[in-house]
Amino acid sequence: MAAKMEGRFHSNHDFQLLKENHFTHCRIGGKLNLHTGQAPNYTVDAGRIDDLKEAADMCLANGLIAVIDPLHLYNEHYSDDQLPALKKIWSQVAQAFATYPTDKLAFEIMNEPHKGYDLKSMIHESVAEIRKVQGNEERLVIVSGQGFTTRQALINAFNDDVFPNDDSYLIGTFHYYDPKSFTKQGTFGVTTNWGESGANDSDWSVVKDAFDEVEEANNDWAQRHQTTVLPLYLGEYGVDNQAPDADRKRWLSWIRMQAEKRGYATALWNMYNLESKGIGPWTREQKDDPSTRYFEQDVVEVLMTRYEVESADVSGQLTIVDDTENVSGEQYLSFSNTQQDDQAVLNSVYVPKSDRYTLTVRYKNKSEQNAVLSIAAFDQNGNKVSEQEEVLFPSTVDSEEWGKILVELDLVAGEDNQIQLTSVDQLESLQLDYLCISMGEYHDRLYPAERKEADLPTAVISPSEGSKINIQVYPTIFSNYTIIYSNLNGGEKVIFQVNDLLGRPIQKGSLPATKSSLLLGQNYQDGCYLLNFVGEDWRKCIKLVKKSGI
Repeated sequence: MAAKMEGRFHSNHDFQLLKENHFTHCRIGGKLNLHTGQAPNYTVDAGRIDDLKEAADMCLANGLIAVIDPLHLYNEHYSDDQLPALKKIWSQVAQAFATYPTDKLAFEIMNEPHKGYDLKSMIHESVAEIRKVQGNEERLVIVSGQGFTTRQALINAFNDDVFPNDDSYLIGTFHYYDPKSFTKQGTFGVTTNWGESGANDSDWSVVKDAFDEVEEANNDWAQRHQTTVLPLYLGEYGVDNQAPDADRKRWLSWIRMQAEKRGYATALWNMYNLESKGIGPWTREQKDDPSTRYFEQDVVEVLMTRYEVESADVSGQLTIVDDTENVSGEQYLSFSNTQQDDQAVLNSVYVPKSDRYTLTVRYKNKSEQNAVLSIAAFDQNGNKVSEQEEVLFPSTVDSEEWGKILVELDLVAGEDNQIQLTSVDQLESLQLDYLCISMGEYHDRLYPAERKEADLPTAVISPSEGSKINIQVYPTIFSNYTIIYSNLNGGEKVIFQVNDLLGRPIQKGSLPATKSSLLLGQNYQDGCYLLNFVGEDWRKCIKLVKKSGI
């Protein structure tokens, strides 16, 4: 929102749109360096800080997280002799937001630093100014590499030890616009395709390899400094709207999914401007009248691949319930007192590439018994592609809260797939809210649900029969630590990551290749955690529970 903030075009309607379309946060960018007084105090115009606070208040009021980026174009003016001004600006911003909750508002040091100055000093000194102000000791601070915050800039920053290694509340960020001949077509004046050759097109694997290189640099940095990896944030990605429509949608969806698979938060650039990466218009009408602002829904769909179940075609005794309390959308689908073979079919489901995906289903089961559904995927010609015949939905009676389960399904590329949910037995009371298609586990801040499993997964992990990979995890309930014993005889690279139930990374790294073990759980707080393993073409998840005294 840098341009809107500078022009004072921001409106509560912007944040309402973000929430309604299931976005979880907004980067709020200012250009405070253009509104400061003289040395030595460099006093920032109070009205400009108030603008940032007003936007942040709107953001939080709509249930979103705010990322405050008060130096959105400071890189164009920065040099080493301006470090005193930078420190003063951050001191004032830190004081202005000191009372804001640390889990709902974060800082970003600078948007897209250029080259030609001492980035390490800039980051260390800015973070120090923030930490000095009471209330910001544990606030998340986003840091980037030097050179327009590219992926390679972040890798270089890890390799060059740019970031503080003793601050537990930092997030690393990079922006991804590769290949630029495709994403910046309006600039280059040519039409370039992406991923048009199907599942075997090399464009898909280029993205995976690029993101894996970031993971490797992060892991190496953490191991070198005997610390944990930085949580990572894909702070910008987008495609100029002049790109071929089908290619643009494929790219947007795949980038989001590959980031999500690795546990990254993501932010699209940008909200408005249909000529350059926007998902809504920004004409004089939209500037003058916030109520006319909107997002293109076909683009929102590919960014989210999230579907409200009340829009399904239903057969049998299924009912749509109008109840907005803690429900995404306005309704949910109820299987209450239904017969076997009652069915709901979600049509026009978007999939960017033929592959195996994770289906996350938000549900509530008010029966004391497991509910059982069959979940099947069909291509646009009505051919069944894959099916999980008995999917258990554990009871949520004890908590009365919404839960979520994860189902693996093979899906084919296209915009007209179907997901079919069929009752296997007569169901007493099963409610479905939405489902989402992703490569990793989907996390929803606005409508959180506890992950449910009918049984704990086995502690011995082999991706397939005859695999040379053997991973043992014990115990799954621990007091001080959990041991992972790995023997990757096939030489395959396997990443592990521990997340809390909000999806925040707790610990991450690469498994040792041969007959080695490592420890998890030291200094963990009591609670539930998810231990994820990601191989070349497979992933597994185990539930960990920390209970003191066990």
